[in-house]
Amino acid sequence: MSSYTKTAMRHLGKFLEPNLHLFSDLKDDLKKSRMRLSIEEYLSTSLLTCIILFVAEVPLFSFIFSLLKLGILFSIFTAITVSLGISILFFLIFLNYPKFIIGDKAKSIERTLPFAGIYLSAIASSGLPLYKVFEIFSKFDEYGDVSSEAKSIVNDMSAFGLSIKDSLKKAVDRTPSKELRELFWSILSSLESGGNLSTLLDQKSKTFLGDYKRKLEEFSKSLRSLSDGFSFRNYIFYNPHIINVGNRRWHHTNKHNINTIRPHLYFNSPDIFWFYSFDQVSFTRRRLKC
Repeated sequence: MSSYTKTAMRHLGKFLEPNLHLFSDLKDDLKKSRMRLSIEEYLSTSLLTCIILFVAEVPLFSFIFSLLKLGILFSIFTAITVSLGISILFFLIFLNYPKFIIGDKAKSIERTLPFAGIYLSAIASSGLPLYKVFEIFSKFDEYGDVSSEAKSIVNDMSAFGLSIKDSLKKAVDRTPSKELRELFWSILSSLESGGNLSTLLDQKSKTFLGDYKRKLEEFSKSLRSLSDGFSFRNYIFYNPHIINVGNRRWHHTNKHNINTIRPHLYFNSPDIFWFYSFDQVSFTRRRLKC
């Protein structure tokens, strides 16, 4: 624990302790994000940071508003209001920060889980006990957070003397990934029912790999659509015939009647280009028919 955290706990911990039940979700988020801070430490540190920020902002904003000649009382009141709003905003950011970490960890696990599942299935097919399967798998760091979860399971068994079932139950509560949580639950069910673990892991790895391929195909389609859109933009933007015809029609419109001849409107920029054509006569006729 750092000296800053100790200071926060010493001055603010006693005020936060009766209200910790209001932050039950934050406690679970801290566990899943693995920030290695208790809820008391995290809340005390966050609140102290926001108080320091408020105290520093009030004179700063008071000076800025006084330069605008808004009046002393109005400048102080506005500075306090703005500083309080910013401090509350930062406190809300602190409360939701573990959720951002959980989201990143979940995405990291889901990217590597299809390949980690294949390797787990290969180890389990050798007939080794489940704790040995996790012990061997935990030595390979290339699977990122999945390897970290396996290391935690092995550590719970070796350091705290938990059984493989209790270690898996603890991992279910700790992991941020829904897919990995389902895998652990499936392994637990297989252990309790006496099922074939190797077959289960093989089926799960194929399911994860199929979902991974589907996500890649969807991402590839979205990239292809975006690429086609930019190709059309480049064709319109760099095609001199279309631009010249549009310019001639626009000049012709200015010479004659703007209400009966088709104008062309261009929005040109390096990144976004829209070509808009509007026939006012035909549009008016369609509206009248309706």
